[in-house]
Amino acid sequence: MPKLLFRKRWGDPDGMPEERRGKMDLSIYFRSVMEQDSCPVVICNGEHEIIYMNQAAAARYAKSGGLGLVGRSIFECHNRKSKEMIERVVS
Repeated sequence: MPKLLFRKRWGDPDGMPEERRGKMDLSIYFRSVMEQDSCPVVICNGEHEIIYMNQAAAARYAKSGGLGLVGRSIFECHNRKSKEMIERVVS
C-alpha cells in the first residue's frame, strides 16, 4: 500500500501496529485491478523509466514496442512537445 494511504490512516507507516502490517499489503490487489482495467496504465519511477504497463497499455503502444518499453525512459517514446509537457508535470 502506498505510504500516503498509510499516513492518512496510521500516521507514520513505520509506526503501524505490527499485527496489522501483514494485512495491509494491497499491492497484489492494486496490480490485479490495473491488469483488469481496459484503460492503458503506465507507471514510471523517479528517473522517468517505465516500470509497469498493463495489457491495455501494451496493446495501445504496441507499434512503439509494447511491453518492450518497460525499463526504457518515457522520454524515448514521445515527441518534443510531449516531452516538454511531461517535464512540466514532473518538475
